[in-house]
Amino acid sequence: MEMRAATVDDAAAITRLVHGCMRTYRAFMGDDWEPPAPEDQQADLEQRLGGVGVRTRVAVAAQGEEFAAICGWMPARTEDEPRDPVPGLAHLWMLFVAQGHWGSGLAPNLLDWARTGMKAADYDTARLWTPTGQARARAFYERRGWYATGTEQYNPGLGLDVTEYRLVLT
Repeated sequence: MEMRAATVDDAAAITRLVHGCMRTYRAFMGDDWEPPAPEDQQADLEQRLGGVGVRTRVAVAAQGEEFAAICGWMPARTEDEPRDPVPGLAHLWMLFVAQGHWGSGLAPNLLDWARTGMKAADYDTARLWTPTGQARARAFYERRGWYATGTEQYNPGLGLDVTEYRLVLT
């Protein structure tokens, strides 16, 4: 499995991976739920991938294949405009593994990569938001020391509720 930094040129392939992974949310959201349109995801992804302080890593199973996984983190920002950086807080904004690679060790590997990078960049805490109904992901994060803060909110872009998790970077 090749691991490498993602670039803006990877946006279309990452969008396909994320869209496919989000389709698995129907298991807890119901068959009527639809993930965001790929073209909307790709435009946002292209913008983020080119952002200051954004770090991403993709896993490629074999030459010419689609990505098996993606992980990305960046400086956390305030919710309100002008979206200022939050001192000492990193934001894990993406961790997706294609269903065919679940249980392969990719998710823990990528999460360790993010944690190491956040700590090396002098962050003391990390934050992520995950779908409230996604028990598999929530259990995964909790096994790795992340804790739910008790903050939940509706994410209109995703059309579902999300729960905030934090991790003290030690």
